[in-house]
Amino acid sequence: MAAMGGHHEGAATVSQVDGRWERSFGNPDPHVDTSSVPFDAPPTDAQRKAAASFVAAVRARATTKGWADPAAAQRDGYEPMQTCSSHWVDRRALFDDRVLDPDHPEFLVYAQTPEGSRLESVMFAAATADAHGPQPFGSLAVWHYHRADGGLCMERGMLVPDQTTGPDDCPAGTEPRQRTEEMLHVMLDPTGPAFATGM
Repeated sequence: MAAMGGHHEGAATVSQVDGRWERSFGNPDPHVDTSSVPFDAPPTDAQRKAAASFVAAVRARATTKGWADPAAAQRDGYEPMQTCSSHWVDRRALFDDRVLDPDHPEFLVYAQTPEGSRLESVMFAAATADAHGPQPFGSLAVWHYHRADGGLCMERGMLVPDQTTGPDDCPAGTEPRQRTEEMLHVMLDPTGPAFATGM
């Protein structure tokens, strides 16, 4: 997967990779934004309306399901991805064939505050470890993945279980991977941006 061209944009490097756009960020949070359209491509009015409708549906679902309370999330099948993890996963949703389904997001992301856990975002995953996330909202909502140059032990390339060993000694049921699947965050704070990639 060779990159062609590429230029620096602030702290990021933007390049075309296999006909797609990628925006790479380095340590301490090595992640890569990925898009089927240039990152500065203006969204259409239809894409803006679709994005607003989708975000409203996601936020409404999180509210009606009471996912701000981790106990309610657990009742609905979510569990911490790892011990003390901020990412809670619904394995059924992660390994099904639904993508961008507000009723069945793959992850809930909690921030730890002095007052306890606060639901910060709902995170969607691409259909498979190597699939690209769909972009019905154009450049408004680009997907991203995290690099793992040292390697990760992952279940089906989609889930990092608890582990104390390195990728040369992956637990049963996992395999070494150099990156995560593509993911998309919908932020729940109505005063901030609707989508975020740097998480």
